[in-house]
Amino acid sequence: MDTPTKVQELIVYLHKVCPKKYPFSVLGEIFHMSAKDVETLFLAHREGFSVEDFYACQE
Repeated sequence: MDTPTKVQELIVYLHKVCPKKYPFSVLGEIFHMSAKDVETLFLAHREGFSVEDFYACQE
């Protein structure tokens, strides 16, 4: 498993376990991403898309 996938899984885990403490904006600061990108990764994971799919769409 590569690092981006681990980051995505960590984002999903932290937000599901404690969304008040780890909203998308806080997770974005932790991982140096925008809150919108964090939210997109979170929603993509729920739909079964990977980090690679997300970055492929950004290019």
